[in-house]
Amino acid sequence: MIEPEALFGSSWEAVIRTSRLPRPGESLAGYVLALDDLNLLDAGRVLRLTRRIQSGPRKIGRPGYFLNASTIDLAALSPIAGGVAVEELERLTAIPLLRWLYGSADKVVRPHPTFRICPTCARERQIPLVSLFADVLGCAEHSLALVARCGSGCESPIAPFVGQELPFTCHEIGCARRYEDLDTRVLTAEEVVTLRQRVAIYQDLFDFAATRPHPMTVATLSHVLRGLINTTISPAPLRARIGRRPSLALVVELLAATGSTARDLDAQMRGLARPQTVRPTPGHSGCPNPTCAANLGHAKVRPLMRCARESQCWTCGTRFAPDRVLFSYDEQPGYRAVFAVHNRTRLLGHQERLRALCDRWLASDRSITREAALRQAGIRPSIIPHLSDRAGLCAIVDAAQARQRVLRIQRQEAAVTSVDPANVDLRQRVAVLGLAHAVGVAEACKREGIQRSRFYRWKAAFDRGGLPALQATCPRSLTKRTSP
Repeated sequence: MIEPEALFGSSWEAVIRTSRLPRPGESLAGYVLALDDLNLLDAGRVLRLTRRIQSGPRKIGRPGYFLNASTIDLAALSPIAGGVAVEELERLTAIPLLRWLYGSADKVVRPHPTFRICPTCARERQIPLVSLFADVLGCAEHSLALVARCGSGCESPIAPFVGQELPFTCHEIGCARRYEDLDTRVLTAEEVVTLRQRVAIYQDLFDFAATRPHPMTVATLSHVLRGLINTTISPAPLRARIGRRPSLALVVELLAATGSTARDLDAQMRGLARPQTVRPTPGHSGCPNPTCAANLGHAKVRPLMRCARESQCWTCGTRFAPDRVLFSYDEQPGYRAVFAVHNRTRLLGHQERLRALCDRWLASDRSITREAALRQAGIRPSIIPHLSDRAGLCAIVDAAQARQRVLRIQRQEAAVTSVDPANVDLRQRVAVLGLAHAVGVAEACKREGIQRSRFYRWKAAFDRGGLPALQATCPRSLTKRTSP
């Protein structure tokens, strides 16, 4: 062991005599400790030679700083490590991955609060990069759970960079227990399968990020994840957890749930890239959508709905301006495919909610109107063009209105049948009230040939006292004759 006095004033070349190349899957923390171990230095000596700022041992000993190397000058570590390129040292951290997903390497990923290590990995003098992430709970190579504390009465957290004499040993005074002797447990078969899947996803992300793909931003990553959910089968709770700033752990969990890869993320990002501006070319119906049923001759051509400089097709729901397509359910020139998939998925959700709402209103005999049903289902014209035949939302409400009208007429006929046939006036009043409830007051009065004022007098009497009060409005002679 080299004494600290001998290191004072010495150059890096005099201190570091032996170095080696990084191993695949090794973390920067493990590589720095390996350099200390090879040169018989106390744990953290190389870190103190190459750190960027004057930080205490507890701060520089957090796993998060070895994910983005915020305390280590990789340019200064490169000559100490025997000329290893800075790009190779960055691969020992999450810098390439963060630069690809978030557009910046300064974002700190949420790691586990303390270092965790596999005893077998400690015996081999290595700290895998994936062990620094909080969602990785074990070592996939040795099928052992990671250990975060010394144990056996010590219970001090594992901290490789607090100045202990030997690397991979406990720093507590009077303990000095080797990390390779730590107690741990063997993972179950189910845990091993889940762990290996999670580690494979991380490794796939690291390998793809090393190829230097086109970087994203936080907003772009959110759109990419939503597009990935729309094109694959994934649990619904993941969609709500994306938010505006998806974490790296959520990205890995979504890839595991959907069975996607890093290349799928990149493909989704390229699909979001703004295509070359293509001016809409209208067909013979006026709609620029080449798959529109009106352009294909499968539907009657109707005039477009026009508002200011925007137009909308009645048939397919495409909304467009003279220079670009604004909304469509179909992929077409000048409109992104991921947007079309998102619009179709959202339309299915609106249809399901509207059908469920109409069924509840039918069961409670509540009057169904287009405006009330669409507003209650959260559907606005600014959100989705529900007036088009492609959406079919107005057709759902109209079909529910027709079913409600039939049910009300049937109940009205049953009510008329229950009245004494000899009481013609009472039967007429019951029939008018039931018919108005089914088809409206104006239509019922027109069919029966009565005035609205008379209808409202009958309705007020019925609402006040029911059928006996309605019978009191009948002619007195008939009332006396039909009374028991």
